[in-house]
Amino acid sequence: MQSQGQCEACKTLQLSLEKFVIQDRSSDENQPAYQHSLPRAVLGEASSSSLGPGSGRYTLGKLRDIKEKSRLCPVCSLIMKSLGDVDNPVVSKYGEVKCYANWHTDGRRLIRDSNGQVTSTRACTRRIFVHWDSNIFQNAYLVLLAQDALHREFQDLFLGRDLSDLEPRQSLVKSWLSICQKSHGHVCGEEGGLEFDDIVTRHFFGVIDVDEMRLVQLPTQQRYVALSYTWGDEPRYTSTRANIQKHGGPRGIESVSSRLPRVIQDAIDLVRSLGERYLWVDSLCIVQDAENSWKSHVGVMDLVYGNAYLTICAADGAGAGAGLVALKRDRGVLVEQHTEVCSPGIRLMVSCPAESYIKRSKWNQRAWTFQERLLSKRCLIFVGGRVYFQCRAASMSEDTISDRYDAGWSIDHSHAPSQMLPQLESDPFRLYIACVEQYTSRILGRDTEILAAFQGVSNTISKALQAPPLLGLPTSHFDLALLWEPQDAPKLRPPGCGKDFDKRKFPSWSWCGWMGTPMFYSKSTIESCVADSYVWLMEHTWINWYIRDGQGSLIPVYGAAAQMGGDEGKRTRGKGYDGAPPGGDASYDGYGRAIRKELIGLKRSEFFRTLPDYPFPPPIAPASLPIQENISDLPFLQFWTFSAFLRITQRIQPTSSLPGKGLCRYDITDHAGDWCGTIVLDQNWAISQPVAKPHEFVAISEAKNFTPEENDVWTYYVEKERGLSEWDLYYVLLVEEVEETRGEEEEEEEEEEEEHEEEPGKKNKTARRVGLGKVFKQAFSNSDGKWKEFILE
Repeated sequence: MQSQGQCEACKTLQLSLEKFVIQDRSSDENQPAYQHSLPRAVLGEASSSSLGPGSGRYTLGKLRDIKEKSRLCPVCSLIMKSLGDVDNPVVSKYGEVKCYANWHTDGRRLIRDSNGQVTSTRACTRRIFVHWDSNIFQNAYLVLLAQDALHREFQDLFLGRDLSDLEPRQSLVKSWLSICQKSHGHVCGEEGGLEFDDIVTRHFFGVIDVDEMRLVQLPTQQRYVALSYTWGDEPRYTSTRANIQKHGGPRGIESVSSRLPRVIQDAIDLVRSLGERYLWVDSLCIVQDAENSWKSHVGVMDLVYGNAYLTICAADGAGAGAGLVALKRDRGVLVEQHTEVCSPGIRLMVSCPAESYIKRSKWNQRAWTFQERLLSKRCLIFVGGRVYFQCRAASMSEDTISDRYDAGWSIDHSHAPSQMLPQLESDPFRLYIACVEQYTSRILGRDTEILAAFQGVSNTISKALQAPPLLGLPTSHFDLALLWEPQDAPKLRPPGCGKDFDKRKFPSWSWCGWMGTPMFYSKSTIESCVADSYVWLMEHTWINWYIRDGQGSLIPVYGAAAQMGGDEGKRTRGKGYDGAPPGGDASYDGYGRAIRKELIGLKRSEFFRTLPDYPFPPPIAPASLPIQENISDLPFLQFWTFSAFLRITQRIQPTSSLPGKGLCRYDITDHAGDWCGTIVLDQNWAISQPVAKPHEFVAISEAKNFTPEENDVWTYYVEKERGLSEWDLYYVLLVEEVEETRGEEEEEEEEEEEEHEEEPGKKNKTARRVGLGKVFKQAFSNSDGKWKEFILE
């Protein structure tokens, strides 16, 4: 098909209806109609529907050239409009940036059997992906706009929709909800269950009755809508001890409606217009100055959002004052839709997936909203002046025709958090890794809420792992969970104080104990472990970990095969420790691991180190007693393992290969000065250390090998070729003693005590994690390594 006004670069896309709409070729091959419908390329001719040999990347030109051509070329015009306001200074600065295009297969139609069950899917549309060789500019899609007069022979599923003819938003939202309820029951079904029923009957859980406009307990078997938003700089009106009774009285919420931010007012109106009655809003349903109310709700956020019929996500603007902007369009406020006729019968529009708007929103930067969206079955997302619907099975938007019962996956659903959830059953620990990385990249209003805002996610993953969390780490995979790393140089998180409800001290051995940078699990560091985490946990770890509870007693971090109950048979891939075998076989430890020969006779569960507040050797609680977060206010890990003193030397490397801002890779050398390992450290910390000072390294588990980045030259430190060396390394923590402020009298008393101790000055010492690295096991032997007891805080 000949183009109209397209530049030479855009002509290479060879736009045609057949390229955008994939016809169903499933008819009988022997029928003439099928032969007639075959692409001409199959019959030996060129075809307007075949992507052909150029179906990879098309080069459309440089920014300055596209801007110049946009006056005449409709495709270039759309590309410029996708960038928003790009003025001449921007073109001058980034004019050499190149633009490319690819054809992407888009929407899938659901194929059902006679019983209505989905048996397969079939691709039915394509769209053009426009992208740049710099992340300065936003990527976008060019989508075919549905036109009834021209597309009678084509289906319009997943094509663009003209917003000027759009029905009221509330009616569209109702249709989305209806489709999800009727078509996605197997994925988006109601959760409920005894656990949620118990929450509903408790006195702390309430909702807003939008008909009576007051706070009430949620009636049994009634559904509710939840609201997720961010305050921004808006004045905050909340429920407090002083006004909570008023809010529960007749028209109690209505009486203060003028003091509520626009987003809550809009949410109340929307819930009412959808025919729903109950709305949960944290600022009004949680008594904000009551510690018990706050903690009770924080502990069940997975149930609050997971059981909501719908979660309204208000991601427009910088805070609660923006409201639900798309609803204002029903009042005459419009959002521009960019379209161009690019060829006869080919009218294209600019489309940006919801995630492109969401990722740039203030709402998406807030830590609390991560779990609010992830755990919700259905989300109605207001962002970029538009409204999007996402559930666990599909995505729908007002500018794309996807509100059909046979609509399946589309590109608009890619990168949505709900796409992570299938891992909850297949490999929950990998889901945990992904969640930690995304969550810690967000911003907390209060630094001490690091665990509170993650509690719902932690609860959900822990149920799948059938073991409780411990200060952010899954106890079923504890040795593996310790292998986190900071993206940039971190700083220690201070304990809660003042008005903070969570006043605990955060430990250095968990990612929650640090702040100022995202935390992650490096693929190069742990891939050999997570490839089969069960084998790694059972064969390459050995430490019996204990945690100090609120009374100073020691509790096994993992003491039973299924501390949270459930069906043990469900844990397959990604499975954690086995747990102690029945009958108390002494050749296995409490994790179900066979006790190694080199450990026989060594102390592993007998402790002598004490804490100042608990000056006597600690008792050990029964292994069957599960860990509870509310007694983890003494975040001290106590354990025995191998220790060695080694030296560090800064590695000279180009700036481009530095691990992260403020971090540097250091070489580790043994007592003879031979290279034996590597570690990434906060450069300021390392510079502050005395030159040539030996540092204590603690072996915590076995590592398979070094990556080329970690060790680019093989020196035969072990008597093997590099390709044959496996599991000859330790994962190690560099630790430092924690200094306590003491008066002169206390220091004199300590000096007297040191003269009579077998290990002077060490009985009450605790250590802190500084960094994670890898070291040859042989280095511990070469450097007079010892089996030693530690208290890590």
